[in-house]
Amino acid sequence: MKIFSYCASRHKGSYTQQTIEFLLEEINKRTDIELYKYKANNLNLNACVGCTLCFYGGVCRNDQYDGFNKIKQQLFSSDVIILASPVYACSVSGDMKIFIDRISSHLHLMSLRGKIGIPVLTASNNSLIETNEYLRKIFNYLGAFVPFTIMCTVDYPKQFYSKEFREVKIPSYAEEIVSYSNYEKKRLSNRAQELYFTHMKKQYSTVVGENYEAEYWKREEMLKFDTYQELIDNIMEGKNND
Repeated sequence: MKIFSYCASRHKGSYTQQTIEFLLEEINKRTDIELYKYKANNLNLNACVGCTLCFYGGVCRNDQYDGFNKIKQQLFSSDVIILASPVYACSVSGDMKIFIDRISSHLHLMSLRGKIGIPVLTASNNSLIETNEYLRKIFNYLGAFVPFTIMCTVDYPKQFYSKEFREVKIPSYAEEIVSYSNYEKKRLSNRAQELYFTHMKKQYSTVVGENYEAEYWKREEMLKFDTYQELIDNIMEGKNND
C-alpha cells in the first residue's frame, strides 16, 4: 500500500504529526506500506501566484522553484492520502491552504478518484467540525473516497491523551483503511461528488475548441460514465484484475 501524508504544521512537537505517526504505526502492523511523508517545514512550498497556467495547461510555474511537481507525482500515485492540519483561526493552517492552492486545478479533474482520503485535524478546543467540512469538501472535489475523519482536541477536552483515542480509535481507523485498501469494503461515492461529477461532465461535454481540462476528461474516458459511482466501480474492477 502506498501512503502519502502531509502534515501542515511546523511545530516541533506537533500533535497533528504525532497523530499521523500513531496511525501509520497501526497500519504498518497490519500490512506493508510504501510511505511518502512530508511536513510543512521540509516542503517550504511557494504560495500560488494566481497565474492560472495549471487550469489552462496543466503546468505550474512554481514547480521549477520548489520541486513540487515530484511531490505531486507521489501524491497522485498513492493509494491512501492523509492530509493533516492543526486548526488555526477556525480553519486549516496557512501551509495547508498553500498546499491545496497548488493542487487546486486537480479539483476540476477529480484526480484522486479511486483513492482513499483521510483528513486529520487537531485543535485546542473548537472549530474542528467547521474545518473538517472544508477539508472533506476538498477531498470530495478531488474525487477521493473519505471513510472517516480523524479529529481530536488537545485541551478542552484532552482527547489526544485519552486511552480510548490511542488504543481504540486509532487502531480501528487503521483496520478500516486496510479493509478498504484490500477491497474488502466497497468504496461509495457521496451525493456531493455525484452532483459535482454530473455538473463537470455536462460542462466538458459541450466544450468547443481546445481546452486542457475537457481534453483530460476525454482522454481519461471519464465522460462515458453516467455516474461517479460507475467510474469508481470501473477503477476498482481494474485494480482487482491487476
